[in-house]
Amino acid sequence: MLLLVFLIGILFRLLALNFHDFWFDEAITYHFARLPVKNLLEVVLADNNPPLYYLLIHYLVKISPDELILRLPSLLANLLSILALYHFVKTKIDKRVATVSASLFAVSPLSIYLATEARLHSLALLFVTLIINSFFKLLTKPSPVNIAIFIFFTTLGLYTQYYIILLLLPLTYIIYSTKNHLTFGKWLTIASIPLLTLVPWLILSTQTPHSGCWCPNTLLSLPASLVAPTIAGVGNVTMRTFPNLPPAIFALFLTTSLLTFVMFVKGIPKSKVLPAIYLIPLAALSTAGLFFPVFSPKAFSITSPIYFIIVSLGITSFSKKYLGPLIFLLLTLISAILITNPFFRGEKLKEASEITSQRSAKIIAHTSILTYYPFRYYLPEHRKNIMLTANPLTEKTVNLIGGQKESAGNLNDFWLVEKRGSEYTLDNFTQAEIFAIGDISVKFMVGKSK
Repeated sequence: MLLLVFLIGILFRLLALNFHDFWFDEAITYHFARLPVKNLLEVVLADNNPPLYYLLIHYLVKISPDELILRLPSLLANLLSILALYHFVKTKIDKRVATVSASLFAVSPLSIYLATEARLHSLALLFVTLIINSFFKLLTKPSPVNIAIFIFFTTLGLYTQYYIILLLLPLTYIIYSTKNHLTFGKWLTIASIPLLTLVPWLILSTQTPHSGCWCPNTLLSLPASLVAPTIAGVGNVTMRTFPNLPPAIFALFLTTSLLTFVMFVKGIPKSKVLPAIYLIPLAALSTAGLFFPVFSPKAFSITSPIYFIIVSLGITSFSKKYLGPLIFLLLTLISAILITNPFFRGEKLKEASEITSQRSAKIIAHTSILTYYPFRYYLPEHRKNIMLTANPLTEKTVNLIGGQKESAGNLNDFWLVEKRGSEYTLDNFTQAEIFAIGDISVKFMVGKSK
C-alpha cells in the first residue's frame, strides 16, 4: 500500500512540475540565489526568511537555471516527507493510521503544489517531520545520539523557515505536562542550542530593514490555513479565486474541505499530544495575526503533515472503513483537477514574455514587481526590463537584484506590461498593439510624434 501511495504521489508531482509558470515568488528565489554568497546573505537579511534554502539554490543555479531543475529540491524533499511521515506515525501510533496519513498527504493538493514550486516550504516541511520524529525518540531514549540528531534537524529547520521556532512551544509543553525519560531542565538546555545558533543571524536581521510580509489578518489566514491542505490555494492561485469556479467543482471543493475538517476535529481528542503540536503554533500565530502582519497561510503549510495525522486519527476512530478511501479519492480528484484545469495554472508569464520578441523594441516596462521579476527570469539579458512605479521591496533588495523606478520620458518604442485593472497613464505614447494574457496586458507603445 505504501509503495502504491508513493508511486501515485510521484506521478502527481511529476505531472504538476511544469504546469504553472515561474511566478513572482519563484523568480525572487532565482534572483536571490544567483548573487555571490556575500550579496545573497545581505539580500536574504532584508527578506523574511533564513538563508539555508537560498544557499542550496545558489549552488544549484550554477548547474542549471532551468525552472524544472530549480524545483527539484522541493520535489525531493516533499517525496521524502511522505516516507518520513509514514515511518513516524507507524512508530508512534500504528500502521493503519500511518498508511492513511501518508496516503492523504501524498495526494493532498497543498503538498503537491509545494512540491512543484522553487520555494523553501517543502524543505521546511520535511524538517518539521524529521524534528517531530527525532523529538519522540528523544523522549523515549535521551541518548547523546538522539540529542545530536534532534539538535541537527532543528538547527537546519530554523535556518530554513522561522515558523519552526513555534514548534518548540508545544514540544516544551509536552515535556512539562507528560512523564518521560527527559527532565524539563535537560530539555531546556537541548532546545536552547538550536536557538543559540540562530542568534547571530537574528541579530543581523533585526539591524536590517525588511520587506513587508504579505500576510492577511487572522480572520482570513486562520480559515485559509485550516482548508489549505485539502484544496491548496495559498500560492499563485489563491482561495479568493475559487468562487469563480463552476458550481459543480466548487461544491466538490467545499464538500471535501468540510468532510476533512470534521475528521480533523474528530481526531483532536484521539491523541493527547500530537494535536498540541499543530494547535499551539496555530493559536500563537492567530493571536499575533490579529495585531501584526505575521500570519502567512503558505508559511504555516509546513505543518500540514501533522494536520493529516490528526485527520487520520479521526477517520480511523469511525467503524465505517470507507471514510479513509472516500477522502483519499476526493483529494485525488481535486488534485487531478488542479493539475489539469487551466484555471489553476496561474498567470501565463512565460507566454506573455514571449510576445515581446515580436518587435525589435528591447525595453519592457512594468508597473508591477509581480511581472517584472518573472520577465527578467524568462527574457534574455539583451532585453532590458524596467520599473515605471515605485518598488515595494527594500532599498537594499532593489540595489542587489534590480528593480529601481525609472522614468518613461526617454523611451521611444517599448513594451508595457501591466496587471489588468491597474492601467498606467502615459500621455506621450499610444498603443499600437495590445495582447491580453489572462490578467496580464502586454502593450506595444509608440511615441505620439510617430
